[in-house]
Amino acid sequence: MNCESCGNRMTAVYRQSHFQCLNCNRFHFPTEIEAAEDSLRPTDKVTEFQCPRCKIALEVGTLRGHVDVCYCPNCRGFVIDCDTLGSWITELRAAYAGPDDRRTMLIGGWWKSFF
Repeated sequence: MNCESCGNRMTAVYRQSHFQCLNCNRFHFPTEIEAAEDSLRPTDKVTEFQCPRCKIALEVGTLRGHVDVCYCPNCRGFVIDCDTLGSWITELRAAYAGPDDRRTMLIGGWWKSFF
């Protein structure tokens, strides 16, 4: 597989499912993220901020259709402000349908909830 940016050969990242170009440091993630429920949807807006890793302009995208984030189109890292992160976590926790939290006895008889 060759890099889309510079054309050099991409290398599989050890114990990961993605590839990296050692020439320009671009990453390629072979999974189809557009099909994921929580995928990042680009809005075609560019910000004045730069990715601290790739040193390219961050773009604006949405998570779950309404959570705005700035993301790097190269490494897929993203930045989210604290208020938005807090409300997003609250929303995800409210929608969680997994097993109930169980209290577990620790050594010494203390009870503690794990999350």
